[in-house]
Amino acid sequence: MKGKTIALIGNTPFAKYILSQWKHEIVTWVCLPEEEGECPIKKDVSSEIEFKRAKLHTKDVIITSILDHEKTIQIAKIAKKEGIRHFIAILNDEKGIKEINELGFKTLIGGELILSWIKSELYGSFSSIYKNIFKDEHFYELVVEPGALAVGKSLKELHARNWRILGIYRDNKFILPTGKAKINNGDKILLAGEEDIISHIIEFFKVGPPQFPLQYGSGVLLIVDKPDMKLIEETFYLLSLINTHRINIYIVKENARYIEKLLKEKCIDLAFECYFNKEHEFSKNIESLNNRKDFGLIVYVNKTQYTKKLRYILKTFNIPIYIPRGTFPFDSILLPVNNPQRVMYELSIAVDIERICKSKLSTISVLPSEVLVGEDTVPQEKTAILRVKEITEAYGIPIEIIELQGNPVKRILETSKDFQLMILSHTPNKLDIPIFSFDVSRYIIKHTPVSLIVMPVENKKYEN
Repeated sequence: MKGKTIALIGNTPFAKYILSQWKHEIVTWVCLPEEEGECPIKKDVSSEIEFKRAKLHTKDVIITSILDHEKTIQIAKIAKKEGIRHFIAILNDEKGIKEINELGFKTLIGGELILSWIKSELYGSFSSIYKNIFKDEHFYELVVEPGALAVGKSLKELHARNWRILGIYRDNKFILPTGKAKINNGDKILLAGEEDIISHIIEFFKVGPPQFPLQYGSGVLLIVDKPDMKLIEETFYLLSLINTHRINIYIVKENARYIEKLLKEKCIDLAFECYFNKEHEFSKNIESLNNRKDFGLIVYVNKTQYTKKLRYILKTFNIPIYIPRGTFPFDSILLPVNNPQRVMYELSIAVDIERICKSKLSTISVLPSEVLVGEDTVPQEKTAILRVKEITEAYGIPIEIIELQGNPVKRILETSKDFQLMILSHTPNKLDIPIFSFDVSRYIIKHTPVSLIVMPVENKKYEN
């Protein structure tokens, strides 16, 4: 604020809050005669004479927070006449907002947003000041990109829960963030909410068509071990739908002659750029490919449910791993949840696949015995379900919520038989649910009959 003189008009609670936050920057504080309480200058500055007597015409910035909106408008007109560059009014009626905007000034609804405007106009960013007001929330400032899913939707249609839009700026004007307000291309918005929600909600304002697997990398690594024709057909069915055209193919040595010709034909038919890897030592080859860091998806084709090679892949890579089992075209997707942080990674993939395949999306949460798992597990399961609801509602995706009790592994495996694709996280060498003495996700991967997309999770990211 260096070099700018600021005047504050009003004695409302928020005017006093502004004064407490900007006491060194505000050089003049004026109250109207009818306002209760004391302040250094009491004048009816809605008259031009008193406006000048208070020397408001010499200020760079005038902030008003008074209850009389007619006087606010009159003060704004005087400020316009006197050439004041920055005039900011806090109002809560649309008529007053329109009149002041027509004068070329800024209007804000509600107290918090005034400081954001000061920050944006005089410092260039309007998010960090909020951290002093909502200390327990996370903030993200962004520009809505063309083609984003939010474009054209009203705030009411976004079904915001545990997150919210604090401000919309369009063509240098503040747009009242009511339920009727619609999101446009190029809008500058400020989001607030819980961090793990905001980090995924921003995609709704930034991303248009489904991105999977580009959010992880640009290429696909296809590992062909013991295939059959149905698994090959399913693999290329999914690859034809997602955002990739570059495929690195590694054929396990004993299958090379049998399958290479078929895969080359598939690549030509679908116009993929396919590169065949000639290194036959499995572990050495996988380590080398992992070091490249440019793959967004691993595909492991093997008609055997679970192998040592698959276990090695799950330990090595930290990107989605697709395991076809012949249950395409993915009309139904199952998303098991038990961890509110971990589920966000799975859900981002599920949302993209649902949008690509027009699938029915369901989520399952199994509550084991509280006696065995502890009191904190049940709230954690409920929170995970709430997270899923919030994200899918924002995207306008209907979702079936399946809540069961009992043995999680048994319940999930039984339910998965009615679906064509399951998406779950996998933490190598760490128990997913404390009741079990083995890795739950590994057991599900081994025994479920449906195709899988597995999101490996590094242990260090989720250690409490």
